Formats: sequence, structure tokens, C-alpha cells
Amino acid sequence: MLKFKLPFLLLLLFTTLAFSQTTQPGGFDYQWNNFTTEDHQLGQRQVPFDYTGVREIHEVPAPGIHPRIYFGPDEIPDLRNRLETTASGQAARRVIHAYNVLLHRGYFGGTYLHADPYGKDPAGNRLVGNAGLWDQKAYYQKLINNDNTVWDNEPNTTRHMRVAGVMAIEAFECLLWQGEYDDDTDMYYDDRAAMLGTAMANWANMVKNDPSIQLDSLNYTYFGGINMAMAYDFNYHAMTTAQRDVVRECIAAMVPYFPRHGAYTTAYANTSNWNGLNSFELIMNLAIEGEPGHKPSMTHYWARSYHNFINYGFYPSGAPSEGLGKNYMFTTSAIALAKRGYSMLGHPHMKKYGQDYLNAITQPFGY
Repeated sequence: MLKFKLPFLLLLLFTTLAFSQTTQPGGFDYQWNNFTTEDHQLGQRQVPFDYTGVREIHEVPAPGIHPRIYFGPDEIPDLRNRLETTASGQAARRVIHAYNVLLHRGYFGGTYLHADPYGKDPAGNRLVGNAGLWDQKAYYQKLINNDNTVWDNEPNTTRHMRVAGVMAIEAFECLLWQGEYDDDTDMYYDDRAAMLGTAMANWANMVKNDPSIQLDSLNYTYFGGINMAMAYDFNYHAMTTAQRDVVRECIAAMVPYFPRHGAYTTAYANTSNWNGLNSFELIMNLAIEGEPGHKPSMTHYWARSYHNFINYGFYPSGAPSEGLGKNYMFTTSAIALAKRGYSMLGHPHMKKYGQDYLNAITQPFGY
């Protein structure tokens, strides 16, 4: 499926040596020293953190180095190895690849087929359950071609949920398989990444030049929200300076200075799942960390809110105070925070959530 280029090996080696990151079990929690135990900060509940059994977390690379939100350059070889050699990684990779093949081949009037090897898992199940719903080729091609009619009569959910979503998935695959060739799309990943950079920048310019759009934290769907932030982070390597600048400018416009939930809430009252739900604000900010438009106050106050959510919103058993209907922690955001000195991965409530609570509520369907 892949044709290999030797320069990719050299690039991988250089990247690993040049941007080596410090690692530590459970990440880093030094930022909590910048808070007090008063009720308007972290509250008075004292809980000992324990990082026993928690995997190594890499510290975030220096500002300006990408990728950076969830993983840095020197983590790519291990991430790619798990996608290629582990059962769960291979399953995830197949799904990622199927969505990207659909993006380029198209379903309506296109050549994407569920029955082809890229479209099904080893058991014959479809990797994209509804190819018609997720066929975003027409929008994507209009973005690449700078066609301003791309969003005519289209709801924001199309932009945010689907088009930007598959663009982020495309960025991820192109990052990990730089320098290689994909038979299923009949393209080099580097060429696909360049096309993606063009589409992202054209979209950003359309937003900037549309007087009807007030791009802010309440109108993030007009530029893909968290999905565009991840696409920027993953595809940074393939973009020109001008493309980076305009995309970054639009991402920065979507990030508020303070979280919309929990920034000023008393610590013990900060128990709502909205702490996690609004983590898109954090992730967008981390995508442009240390760059023009980045807002350090957002990360600081969002981390405080999240700390109190884990500390007061969950019982020692790992069960959430809101019950089964709202039982998510958004632990991917916790991993991003742990890379930046705000680790919660050693908190007993979080460990119990993963080790006991989630296992206890698993339905006995056999799969």
C-alpha cells in the first residue's frame, strides 16, 4: 500500500534528535504550585497524587514546534509503531485511512467502495458506516480551489462536524506517513498535505473577508473549531508561512481569554461535566501555544476548572457526581495538560475512574 522514501527516515531521525522531550510517569504537575488552596482557587480538599503504574508522558516541546497538542515530534515513531503493530492501533489506523480515502475518492459519483480492502475490516464490517453522510469531497475540493460558494445554503454543522473533522484526520495521517505513497488515493502523502494547507488557508481567508461573520468563541463553527486547531497542529510542517499566519489568526479569534464555564466558580461547586465538554477552548489555545494570539490565561483558568472538576465532581470510587448519564472526564484533555505541568493523571479519582468505574459500567454484550 505504501511506497517508501529514504529521506523520511532521515527526517524522522533529525526530528527526534533536534526536539527531544523530557519524559516522566504521569507527566508534570509543577503548575499546581501557582495556585492556592482557597475556595476560589483549588479548594481545601487535599488529595495525594500517585503516579504508580501511569505511563510516561512527554513534556510539551518549545513554542513554535509542532505537533504539540497531544504529542511532539519525538513521539511520532512510537505512535506510528503502535498504529502499525498493535491490534488496537491497526484497527484505529484502518478507520483513519478509510475516512481519508473517502475524502479523496468521494462516494456520490465517486469511486469509494465499501467492499474494497480500504473500506472494510478483517471481519468484513464497513469502516465508514455511512459513506454518504461523510462524503466531504465536494466541499473539500471547493476549498482547495478557493471557491467562495462552498458554504452556500450549508448549515454550520456541515462545516464543523464533518468537513473540518475529516480535514483533521487527513492532517494526522499525512503527518505520520510523510514521504510515502498511498496506493488507495494514488497520491503521495506530502502532496495531500500541501493540498490540505491550501484548503485551510483558503477557508481562513474566506472567513476573514466575510463581513457577515464575527469569528469568536461563540461562532467557532465558522472555521471548524477544535478540528481546525488539530489540523493546524498536525499539518504545520506542510504549510507555508502565509498559510500558517492566516489560519493561526482565525484560530486565535475563536479562543476566549477565560473559559466560558468554571473560571470563577467556587472550587467545590465546580462539578459539572461542562468542564470537560468545553475543552475545545483549551485545545484550540494549545494549538497556537507561544505564538501570536495565544492566551495563557485561558490555559491557566481552564486547568484550574478541570482540577476542581476531578477533585469535587467525582467520588473516591471514580463515579461522577452527575451519574451515568454524564460520566465523561475528557481524559485526552488531561493528557494535553499533563504535558504542560497541569497533570491530573495521578489523582486517585481519575485512576479509579479508569481502573474501576468504567469497567463496572461496561455492558455485558460480549463485544
